[in-house]
Order: sequence, then C-alpha cells, then structure tokens
Amino acid sequence: MQRYGWFTNAVYIDRGGRREIYAVGQEWDYSALWKARGVLYQSIDSGASFQRLRWIDGRVRIWTDSETAVWLIHGDTLSTVAPNGELRALNTKLPMVDDETRSVSMAGTDTTQIMFSVTNADSTRFFITSNSGSTWARRGAVAFGPFGGKSFARSRENGMWLFGGVNAVFSTDGLKWDNVNTWGEYYEDPANKLHADIPAIVSFRHKTSGITFIATDGGIYTTRTGGLSVKNISLRNLNVSQYYSSYTNRDNTDVIGVGSQDQGYQRSRVDSGGVRSFQQIISGDYSSLSSGDNGVSLFCVYPGFTLYIPDHEYGWELIGLEFPHKRHLWLPPLTVGISRPEQAWLGGGTRSGAGAYIFTYTRGQGKLEIDSLPKDFGEGSIDAKITALSFAPGDDDYCYVATSTASIWSTNNHGNSWQRFDRPDKLSGHYFSGNALSVDPSNVLRFVIGGSGYDGPAVYLTKNGGRVFEPLGGLPPCLVLGLAIDPSGRHIAAATDVGAFVFDTVTWQCTDVTELGAPDQTYWHVDHVGPLNTFRFSTYGRGLWDFVLTAPVSVNENIIRHNDLSSARGVIVNGASNIEVRVWEQTGVSIKWYDLSGRLIQAEQTVLQSGMSRLSKPSPYPQQVGALTCVIVTNGGNVLAAVAP
Repeated sequence: MQRYGWFTNAVYIDRGGRREIYAVGQEWDYSALWKARGVLYQSIDSGASFQRLRWIDGRVRIWTDSETAVWLIHGDTLSTVAPNGELRALNTKLPMVDDETRSVSMAGTDTTQIMFSVTNADSTRFFITSNSGSTWARRGAVAFGPFGGKSFARSRENGMWLFGGVNAVFSTDGLKWDNVNTWGEYYEDPANKLHADIPAIVSFRHKTSGITFIATDGGIYTTRTGGLSVKNISLRNLNVSQYYSSYTNRDNTDVIGVGSQDQGYQRSRVDSGGVRSFQQIISGDYSSLSSGDNGVSLFCVYPGFTLYIPDHEYGWELIGLEFPHKRHLWLPPLTVGISRPEQAWLGGGTRSGAGAYIFTYTRGQGKLEIDSLPKDFGEGSIDAKITALSFAPGDDDYCYVATSTASIWSTNNHGNSWQRFDRPDKLSGHYFSGNALSVDPSNVLRFVIGGSGYDGPAVYLTKNGGRVFEPLGGLPPCLVLGLAIDPSGRHIAAATDVGAFVFDTVTWQCTDVTELGAPDQTYWHVDHVGPLNTFRFSTYGRGLWDFVLTAPVSVNENIIRHNDLSSARGVIVNGASNIEVRVWEQTGVSIKWYDLSGRLIQAEQTVLQSGMSRLSKPSPYPQQVGALTCVIVTNGGNVLAAVAP
C-alpha cells in the first residue's frame, strides 16, 4: 500500500514453474471516487514486485490450496483467479452471505472439499461445498467469531477442520465442534495446552503426512493430530514474547523487567552471557515500566489497573489498584519521578476531559492510594485523551503531557501550574498506547515527541520546553512507538512499526539497526541503560535487542588498523574518494554505503584479503561534497568499520 490502507490476507501458489502471490485488502482510491475500496494485488516474481489487478467494491477474501487453484470472494461472488489475473465466476450469488455478514473465510486442503466460515454478529456458521462452490451444504455453528484473518484451516495430517477465536475448536465434519482446550487450562500445562487467542492456523504437507501450526498470543504450537494433541514449541530459544516495555535495573544490570502482550510481567535476574531467560511473574498485558530509584522498585500498567513492585530485584509481592476513571487509552502512559519513587503519575481520563492521576504506595500500609491532579488537560473535551506523560529524568519538577487534541502541557513546579503549547501537526499516536515522548537527561527543556510519520515527520525535537519544534529526518514513513535519549543528548533512539533506528544529532544521520542484524519486526519501546551505554529495544514478537553506543576509533589518513575486528568502530571520511581497511586474515564481509539521510546507496558481498584493502565510494559519489557512511560487517556478524561523516 502506497498511501492509506491495509492487507487482510495473502496467499501463494506454485504453478507453471513460478511462484504467484496474491494479496487482498482495503486501499484508499484517490480518484474521483475518493473512498476506501477492496483491492487485489498479484506478484508473479516471488514478491519482487506487485501489480494491482483490480478494485473490488464490497468484501474481499482470497484462498488457495497452494498447488492448483486460487479462489476469490469479491462482494457476494466466488471466482477463481487465473495465472494472468483474470477472474472466472464459480458462483455469482453466495447464498450464505448477506449485508449482515461481518467476515467470511475459506479453508481446505484441495478443491474437492472447501468449507466457508460466515460470521454474523457474535456467531459463526459453517458451509461446505464439494462441487467448486456451485451448491452449499449447511454444517454446524459456534458462538464466536474468528480471532484473525487466518484463524480457519484444515489439517493436512488427518483432514480435521480447525477454527480459532479465544479458544481453538476442531471438527471432523463441521457439524460438531469441540475445544482443543479452554484458555484457562494453559496455566497448569503450558507445554501441552494452547494459550488464549488464535490469530492463525496453518497446515503444511510434511513427508507422507502433514503438520499444522497453531499461532497463539502466547507462542506457536504444532499438532500432528489435527488438534487432538498440541505441543508448545515456544518454551525455549524462540524468544517470541511481544514486549510493550522494559526496564533494566541501573545499579544491577543483570535484573531486567519486561511487560508483554498476554504473557504478563516478566523478570530476568541472571546474565549468563547468552540470550536471556525470563520468568513470568503474573499473566496479562503490561506496559509503561517506570522507576524513580534506578529499578529498586517499579511501576507499570495493565488495562484497568496500576501495578507496583516494591522490590523489583528480589521480591514477588505485587500491589495493584484498579482505575476509578474512564476515557483513557487502553495502555495509558505512566511516569515516575526521582524525588518520589513511591509515586506514579498516570494519564487517565474523566467524564468531562483528560485528567492525570497519582498512585502512591504507603509502605507501612502496604497498599496503593489514588489522588488526581487538579487539571483538565483536555480543556473540557470529552473525547480528549492523554497520549504521553513524562517527568524529566534529572528533575521531576519538570513534566510534559501530550494530548490527542494536539496540545503539549508543561510544568516546572511538579504540577502546581501548567503552560500549554501546540503539539506538532498530524503527529497522532498509536490508537491504544499514544505518543512517544522522551526528555533529555541533561537538559530539562529538551525533549522529543513521536507518532505517525505517514503524512509528515514522525519525530520532532524541541530545545525550549515545547515552544518551538523542529522535525528530525532520516526515518522512513512509520509510526514511532517509543523514544529514548542518551545522557549526552547526542543520540536519539526510535522504536517504530518498521524497525529500530538511532539518530545522531551531531552528524544529523539516522542508523537503521535492522541493517546491522536486528530482526525485521515492530519495535514498541526503547530504554537507554546508562551503565551499559546501550539502547535496549523491545520488539513485538522477538524479545529484547541491544544497540551498544561506542566512540569512534582514532583515525590517521583514513586508514583503519586494528587486529580485533569486533572492536574497530568507525572513522571520519569526508571528501576522500576511498578508504583503506586492514585486516590480519582473509575475511568475508558485507559492505553497505549510505547517504546522510540513511538511504542505502550500494551494497555488496566480498572477501577482504590479509593486509590493506582499498574501498572506493560508489559512483557518482566520489566527487560529491560531504560524506557517505560505510558499514562493514564480517560474515561472523562483527562490525569491522562504521564510517560516519
């Protein structure tokens, strides 16, 4: 999608000696019609390029057996899609689909038997055809809809039909449906019982039988029995937790707390030098981890209550208090100041506007108490929400509040009085977690705010407490979900829905961390861990990833000489047309050149021979005034040289 829209599902088929990919969804038609419409895209080169085949008014859904046929629901018509993109109608009036239908999905392992799931309101009916959709037979029903667009499948190992909502159910014929297990059974047997919420079920041929993967909000399971028994393959090594937030103890960096989607508040206390193991302390959804005493204690939020952990490092005692307020974000922002680490401010809501609430832990009483700030940040608007809230790390007399009504509020006296400024235009935040906001640890008047960058810059910087904002460049179109600034104020890290980035305000250059080996994922949060000089990113599905800041090595006439490849970091190259790199043994490397905006100019794989090698800037850039960045990474994953302007 080039502008506004989204894909609902995609399929592939191998036929005629090539791989075809089809994707359907909703896209905004900017012609005279000026409306959202269904759309069908096709790729015939394994995804290297896509072409829009047609606009489709009404519902759109696509299915394939991956080998012989592609079926498309468009409006109330069922058609096959030919390799050249042409449609041939199988049924021009699907009998089970009407104006009340919320969703339709197809499942099957071949075209001899295809089942439809048709969801109306909060129930789903099943229909089956054995003659390419000409006639349909009614089967049974379940009292819920699908959890996701791929929550319906037929197992290739035994032909069992599987359908997923909060729980997964199975059936031999579509008439009677039974639970694989109920979601509550997971907690007593995570290895053999499905976690709640089933966004996808996908089955593959495997040897002489098949294997089916069941995706849940708590990880991926396999079944070789069509759901009669399941095995959790996410308990070890995969690190698939969807993390909203993390906080690392500043005094003992071995201790890390994380808040996840559906896998609760987790903690790790041992660093063995490899991938960290985390233990779930409590289940659920947790975010906005914050501490005012370097991680001795910790606050976080759950959709509906605030949680306080008095002893983040060793304790198990969790103290919660439900929200008494309404009209807040699903995961509202929370902040803790250094002068009152037992107290958190939360961006809540009221019946008449957007309010902030104070949660205070009283150690003698062992409970949280709640109060509110006497300030309506929504200025009377019942639709206003607090989308960001942050104390200055070094001085919590200063606090900044952002709202959905494009306002920035600041205080320099811990909330006794407030001043309003305009938030940068079009910088709306995520619909349930709001904007990203981070204050410079060394300058209470300097902060960054981030949000949607699909119709303008995604991050803005202010140096005077919100009076004037300037955009930060270098990011692709994206939604910024988290921001952090290192203590020097030079580096700004952004966690976004298209990757992780680090911006250097001295060179005015943005580094895409995924180009250096981090996973291609949604990044929801980033925390600067001062003792480690590290930006710690939280991904939504691949755990935590660290980006370590290091100083450039000394440079003499643009030559890097170092016998430890992993510790050579960078040089300054400006007008020179080449650089020279010395290695002490033959080394395979990837070499990537970027311009100052972070755009990839040239990439190559090569082998550096022992001794000195000369790397020339890509043409036509040798004569250009200014600098390019060259990133050299060994095949073993070590950074050999990062050349910055």
